[in-house]
Amino acid sequence: MIQEMSDSTAKTRAIVTTRLNSPQRQRTIAAVDADVRVDPGLMAELKNEGTLDDLILLAENDSDNSVRREALRLLSSVEIGADRCDRLITLLRREAHNRVSNVLGEAVAAVWGQDRTGVFRRRDRNLLLGELLSLDVPEHARVTAIRELARYGEIDALERVVMLPVSSAEVRDAVLALTTAIIGRKRRVDRLRSSSFEHLVLYILLKEHPTLCGDVRGRRRDRGIDIVLYEPPHVQLGQYPSRGIRFVAQCKRWKHTRVPASEVSEFMAIAKSRGAGAVFVTTSDFTDETYDMERGRDSEGALLSPRLSVPELTLIARSRLRDLLDRHGLAETYEL
Repeated sequence: MIQEMSDSTAKTRAIVTTRLNSPQRQRTIAAVDADVRVDPGLMAELKNEGTLDDLILLAENDSDNSVRREALRLLSSVEIGADRCDRLITLLRREAHNRVSNVLGEAVAAVWGQDRTGVFRRRDRNLLLGELLSLDVPEHARVTAIRELARYGEIDALERVVMLPVSSAEVRDAVLALTTAIIGRKRRVDRLRSSSFEHLVLYILLKEHPTLCGDVRGRRRDRGIDIVLYEPPHVQLGQYPSRGIRFVAQCKRWKHTRVPASEVSEFMAIAKSRGAGAVFVTTSDFTDETYDMERGRDSEGALLSPRLSVPELTLIARSRLRDLLDRHGLAETYEL
């Protein structure tokens, strides 16, 4: 068994070294990613579980730093699964504290490359981001991490990085590069913080209802109300409008789970108690039963009796949210 694994690793190492000796040796991570995607043979190799394991081993232990870097570049191009991602995170943590690391940039890119596949969990990303930017790691490691995040990081990376003390010109230049890069490219709605997502939804709702005013609430005592839209005049900043409320909204930044009718029905009751229409926004979708509620039928098929001057329920699922982003000129800034 050991011999078979050794032979497998040697075969994978041969693939890596062949790429190193190609005329395109000086490639960026993005170029490697594009190269992999147009090479059917290599794509087939990278779908092999054994090849992925071998690439991890090479990245962790190979004596040739060039081989380690190329293995990490290849790993950044494909979805590798949660267990292998955990091994890459361990490797990255080790390299961040290595004062003579030659693969730190590639390790950052390989880990954050899994962010787009959903394998790199949000909690893990936030924790690791805090570690990489900590004053406990050498400054050159922080600078390298910041420069790589300029290519692969999201808006949450920007929020953390701008709070760093500017201890040198290298740190300042790296922070400037990251800020410029992130502001200049699309932000993924799925990766926004909850509060940022709520402000985006508020902006869209105000575009849909230009005669109304609005505010983000998102407080526990508001029983699930994240946004409130109300009639002018403006209330004093920080005050909750006591009358004139037209809509209240709840925002769910979910990905795979469909929002059930029970949750929407509960929020509708809260909205009705305030004499307002309920707007429910999610980045996933709703169940069929929930859509029946929006069309004015309860779960038994009976027509609901609208008693409000606004729609009782408005559902905004992922597809409709994407359409609204496009309608209001936000599709160039936000990606969904």
